[in-house]
Amino acid sequence: MSDKYIPKNDQILQIRRSKIKKWVIGGFVFGFFLTLIFNFEASAWSANQKADSGKNLQIGFFSPAGVDEFIYHVDFSMMNAIPENDPETGLPVINLDHLEHSLKRIKGLNHKLNIDIGPVITKVREVDRINVNYTTEKGNVRTKVFPPLVDNKLLDIVGNNEIERRLKGFVSLVKKYKENIGAIFIADEPYLNGIKRQELERAITKLRALFEREKIFDMQFGLIFAGAMFNAEFARQVEASLTKYVKQIDDYYFQHAHLLGKKSKEAMAFQRWVAEFQKNRITSYDELVKSRR
Repeated sequence: MSDKYIPKNDQILQIRRSKIKKWVIGGFVFGFFLTLIFNFEASAWSANQKADSGKNLQIGFFSPAGVDEFIYHVDFSMMNAIPENDPETGLPVINLDHLEHSLKRIKGLNHKLNIDIGPVITKVREVDRINVNYTTEKGNVRTKVFPPLVDNKLLDIVGNNEIERRLKGFVSLVKKYKENIGAIFIADEPYLNGIKRQELERAITKLRALFEREKIFDMQFGLIFAGAMFNAEFARQVEASLTKYVKQIDDYYFQHAHLLGKKSKEAMAFQRWVAEFQKNRITSYDELVKSRR
């Protein structure tokens, strides 16, 4: 994974928290994130890029369900597009009414809305596509003790035709409120949710084609990173930590496996731990960073 990351477009907007050029995300206000965003240009990915004086600093608000009264006090908002079931087909599509409700509130204001369409164009990863192997520090390839969860948090971006079907009417809605649209975000924490770089590039290429079909050539697309997962060295450190975590879990299981089926207090505690871990655990056990790139 390169520090110059994705994709081969010159208008990719990416929010990140470590190397700021003009935008930063942080803080909580009344249960929501207070978002400070400083716009990234393609040149921001060069290793020697320096932060500017901050004269273009903008303050924004992350309100996942839609904009609220803060629109009068900040420069932009960020919200999640949400899916709904099409009443005719029963298949998931973007909820345009929910999105337009927020767009109507900011129409005519000097305010931009950034929209995360990730919840609409992604789906939970099927179990047979989840990584079950990992390599230890000594180079040994091991298979994880616990099989992947069916109800996991790993995601896949749907196919191109499905993207177009799910987003029917979206581009026209954006065109209608274009003056108040900031950027379209593809995914939140893509690497931590198991989405590969190639899939992100594919989705952005498809989306760009959809917008260009409507004569919109300047739309910005981006990804959301809470950690510096776009940086190769940082990603390697995370990968090493996750591998260590998985190995510790598996080693703990093997060290206590002799307690399975026994009735002692220690054995019962271990068996409860196994039962719980089989049902509830963090995503990190089911997918390692290396398998995402």
